[in-house]
Amino acid sequence: VALAAQLSGAITLAVVYDAPAADLNGATAGSDNAVTWTEGSNATHAPVTIAAGAVLSDADNSNLTRMTITVEGVLDGNSEMLTIGGQQFLLGTDYSNVTAGGFKVSYTGGVFTILPASAVTATVSSYQSLLRGISYFEPSNDNPTAGNRTFTVQLTDAGDDNSGTSNELLTSVWQTITLTVAPVNDQPLLSGLDAVSYAENTINLTPAFLDTSITLADIALYAYTHKCEDGGFTLADYPAVGRWLERVSGVKGYIAID
Repeated sequence: VALAAQLSGAITLAVVYDAPAADLNGATAGSDNAVTWTEGSNATHAPVTIAAGAVLSDADNSNLTRMTITVEGVLDGNSEMLTIGGQQFLLGTDYSNVTAGGFKVSYTGGVFTILPASAVTATVSSYQSLLRGISYFEPSNDNPTAGNRTFTVQLTDAGDDNSGTSNELLTSVWQTITLTVAPVNDQPLLSGLDAVSYAENTINLTPAFLDTSITLADIALYAYTHKCEDGGFTLADYPAVGRWLERVSGVKGYIAID
């Protein structure tokens, strides 16, 4: 029986580390997400979560070192905000190392940088929970500017040893959240009505006003009216309008429009 020649050799396995991935809409096709924030009509405005079904993953790591969110298209300055980890961040103001839900959040130049609060890394699931809870709204702006705001998200992994100290950290592909702001035309309001009563014989003799302190207002006019002097108009001849503007600005939770 003839035996085949014996061959020997070496097989080299080259390890390739995978970058993290962010699927911002979860089970829906694609990885980007789209949401709409609709102004409340003569009602308290409600926030909307921007990526409630987001799924974060990394085939090689159970930890991440950073999440970056860029913000574009802000049209109403500090009237717009994101709530991250229970903390509110006005989108016209910079922040540095704000503790929020176990993370440190900084915001400058339209970029959020989210790092673990007390370590180099945090788990993928922790970052996922944080992202799923981020919400947007304009709490006190009754005349929001229509249009799209965009939030792009990128993740940074913890390196080949999952410790975050490696020089070979990989980043995910940028994924985008498109948020559409939908204003609503508020109905005008009638306020200042007082209960009155009149004696029959008296009112038969002389007509009387039902209410001399009644006021009419449309909150949607506030945004333009309180800045009218910037356009060369004066409210000096309209003291009642001035007093109304003061009452609006005195409402709890009021945020000035830059």
